[in-house]
Amino acid sequence: MLLLALRGLGLRIVPVDKTLRQLQQAVRSPSEPDPHDRMYLELPADLAGEVRRGLVLNGVAKALLKQAIDEVGRDLRLEHLQDVKSLLHRFVAEASVDRKTDHVAAFMREHARELESADCVLTLLHLEVPERLEIAGTVLLPLGHELVPAVPELTTELNCTAYISVPCRGTNYPNMAERARKQAIHALGLLRAGLEQQNVYHPWQLRFRLGERYAFADRLAGWTRQTDSAYSVAVDGQTAERLATLRFMRVPAVPANDLDRRALLALTWIDRSLVMPDRLVAMLFQFFALEAILGDKAEGRKSLGLAFRRTMLGHVVSGGWPAPEHIYYQYEDVRSAAVHGSEPPVVTDQQARRFGHDVIRTLDEFLAFAETHGYTKRAQVLSALASHEDAPRVLEHLRARDPEWNDFEHRADR
Repeated sequence: MLLLALRGLGLRIVPVDKTLRQLQQAVRSPSEPDPHDRMYLELPADLAGEVRRGLVLNGVAKALLKQAIDEVGRDLRLEHLQDVKSLLHRFVAEASVDRKTDHVAAFMREHARELESADCVLTLLHLEVPERLEIAGTVLLPLGHELVPAVPELTTELNCTAYISVPCRGTNYPNMAERARKQAIHALGLLRAGLEQQNVYHPWQLRFRLGERYAFADRLAGWTRQTDSAYSVAVDGQTAERLATLRFMRVPAVPANDLDRRALLALTWIDRSLVMPDRLVAMLFQFFALEAILGDKAEGRKSLGLAFRRTMLGHVVSGGWPAPEHIYYQYEDVRSAAVHGSEPPVVTDQQARRFGHDVIRTLDEFLAFAETHGYTKRAQVLSALASHEDAPRVLEHLRARDPEWNDFEHRADR
């Protein structure tokens, strides 16, 4: 009944009980661990004996332990736990030493908590609400409404024009606040699309958004930094001198030829990616920049062609071997999925930064290569890379790295 009720609130339930039971069984399995797929755990002092100081998990138990660590954090009854890894390591040790006790039931009795219900109230910017309104499972509240907690976190935020209240359940208030923020963003997105359909609002009027503050009545109040927040940066003379060595810093605002036009288009997409807080959208912009300089419409599978030309540039300009995997795998998983209507994977900060850094470096190498040979058109650069004497060597290098390249056909006559 509890799980059905939570699903009714739109919460994605991930009960860890089943995985813990499978883990307990796997730990007690007599199968020999694969020496190439195993994990050693040291037993806690109170469970270790004179002879046995640790235990070795086989591949199945190792995978289930990793899965359980992930699921504990998503089981709302257990989301309050700290140092989950240590708790589950002890669970595994106890299951191995004491094979008669049901440690799953004991673990849940000790650590699971009853879910608490609370309303999370968040600040709104640039949206005026004259009265209490229900929108997509949330409640919009005007300034001074009795349901708004009278705490400084809510009443002192600059430009706050209203509030949004989201019902929450869980055992960890910061996590509950994060879920409330996602639900509020969803509701505001629906509201924004609905208002647009009324044909009476200017697009600028649809730019309302969440503020940074939130509160759970008298239980907890806090703030969340906006993803589009900006920090001050200082640029000195030494930095300016280093910037002057970058070839793309000389791209003119008014292009003189096809090469300049392509470079300026790439820079426009790069600039948009650097100020875009959404990592997925930022990566899409970075792919657009990459395709502006290295794209070939005639190719069937464009991801490998892009990756090949990027590797060629890095090799002939900088003398290195840039790893191209993040281009062709992310092209399929991120770029193609998003453009063609599939659900793309989560893009991490590290992925986005690494890819964005490499795209800018690729542009610099593209312009340096063109300048060295006196090229003024993108087609000249692509043709030179395709017919370069090192192209077969680069392809051989790529095939040695990844069998994905075995079916790639290099065209030297493009």
